[in-house]
Amino acid sequence: MSDNIATDLSLESFKKTRGRPKGSIREVYFVIAALSGEDLISEQIRATRGEEISEDEMRLEAKEIFSNQYNLEPISVFGPFFEAKLSQNSSTATKRETYRIPEEDVNYTNRKVSATFNGWEVVGRYIEDDLGVERSDIVEVSFKKELMPGNKPKAKPQRHFRPLSDLTNVVEFTK
Repeated sequence: MSDNIATDLSLESFKKTRGRPKGSIREVYFVIAALSGEDLISEQIRATRGEEISEDEMRLEAKEIFSNQYNLEPISVFGPFFEAKLSQNSSTATKRETYRIPEEDVNYTNRKVSATFNGWEVVGRYIEDDLGVERSDIVEVSFKKELMPGNKPKAKPQRHFRPLSDLTNVVEFTK
């Protein structure tokens, strides 16, 4: 029976968990700044012993490393900071350059553009700001048709506001 308990305990120790493994030490950093004459010197200093010691001891250690390296007394110490090891696997996680403007606040001008955007033929309508001045950098994009449809045509995207610089093959016209 004791063999089964030992086997169960060893299997339990190998169970996968989320996050970093227990007992592992994260890299801890401090940002330290000092003045040398009229120059501001700032440096990111790694606490050499990580989380094994208290935050105050890490701060003192980082100040000491900075003082030895630059022969200056630090005027400010920021931290602790931890190095994040994140990765984004999806390209959709990037920030999109889209503008949200309430529909009731939108005033359109007479000018339009015909262009292409992300494989679609689009029509862009210029808008006016609150003062009635035309915004030449942003257009409301309405999708007309896909330029190279495959076997399964894509759903037509909703209209939205985009910078004019995102559109290609731009041709202007009026209503």
